[in-house]
Amino acid sequence: MLKKIVIRLVVCVAVLAVIVWYFFFDMGRLPKGTLVASYRSPANTHTVNIYECAGNATVADSVRAEVVTGNTTRNIYWQYKAGFEGCEWLSEDTVCINGIQLNVLT
Repeated sequence: MLKKIVIRLVVCVAVLAVIVWYFFFDMGRLPKGTLVASYRSPANTHTVNIYECAGNATVADSVRAEVVTGNTTRNIYWQYKAGFEGCEWLSEDTVCINGIQLNVLT
């Protein structure tokens, strides 16, 4: 009896965790936006593409950045209620977007 209750509780917590991750933390579900700029790294191994996502009556403007390395594209930056201010490569693997330093590998 107790074993069934524990199993049900574990399953409910796992399902809830997946739902929360899917709706609140999955960066793959971000809006595409309009391409504003592309910045190549100093050795041309990475490219950061900056997108502005226009808001509407219920959603504010936001900025999204993705890094392209070879054939792989990953979202690395999302800032809600903001506009694009600038992007600068600090090293081959570090970029500064809107004053925030990011390692494009992690």
